[in-house]
Amino acid sequence: SYIRFSSKAQIEGRSLDRQTENASKYASEHGLELQDTSFQDLGVSGFRGKNASEGALGHFMKAVEDGQIEANSWLLIENFDRLTRMPVADALALLMAIVKQGITVVTLVDRKVYNNDSMDMITLMTSLVVMERAFDESNRKSGHLSDVWRVKIANAKDKPTKARLPAWLYYNETKTEIYINETKAKLIQFIYKLSINGLGRTSIVRQLNDAGVPPIGKNTKIWHISYITKILSTRAVLGEYHPHTKTSEGKSVPRCEPISDYYPAIIEESTWLKSQAATALRRQGGTGTLK
Repeated sequence: SYIRFSSKAQIEGRSLDRQTENASKYASEHGLELQDTSFQDLGVSGFRGKNASEGALGHFMKAVEDGQIEANSWLLIENFDRLTRMPVADALALLMAIVKQGITVVTLVDRKVYNNDSMDMITLMTSLVVMERAFDESNRKSGHLSDVWRVKIANAKDKPTKARLPAWLYYNETKTEIYINETKAKLIQFIYKLSINGLGRTSIVRQLNDAGVPPIGKNTKIWHISYITKILSTRAVLGEYHPHTKTSEGKSVPRCEPISDYYPAIIEESTWLKSQAATALRRQGGTGTLK
């Protein structure tokens, strides 16, 4: 079993006992031999993915890779928010990384089973919705913003920060309002449609270049896989703005939490999620076509 919670109140409450009892009950009902020692991240947040990179969940994944845990083992978690509260794309990648190792993941609250045999479109969409809710909840609770950015964010929707815009958007002359370039937006929507209908990034690039479609990015005359990847993964198409800054080592890091509804959205949430699911299916060797 894998157990995680982040707050002192949860440590002092019944979170640990509840998660342990639920894992034991499920194992007993399904004829599974539950290991005496569970993997536990107690008092560790899943919002930044620290539990997967440095914590017990990361140790579990390393043990699977090293063969210390058999590939046909089951990992029991209370719900997806115990596994991670990262953004959907990162959360899905984490789930797929575990499943790809031959591990069956079970969410005990709804008794959903995720493994290489069950990862169809409906299962993926269910997981994506739950992941999105977990991230949104943590996002709302997070308060790690500098004073300067608190002021900017408070006024963000009424007064843009004048930061560089995605290629499909533009400012008015005074940079006080943001508008959609409809031609470029329709092209982005077409790219998402191709992704959902089963085309991978390479095929999309080939189709756009063969058709002579001008790229929307600057300083390039043809479409590149890296830009298609960026388009299909960014949440800016949903209207989300996530300011970043550079460290002294030149590394790009978030300046604050994402700001929802900052930009005009050009892609619906359901379309974005379907594209993420289609991409995940292609990585698993499926058709990646969602109907």
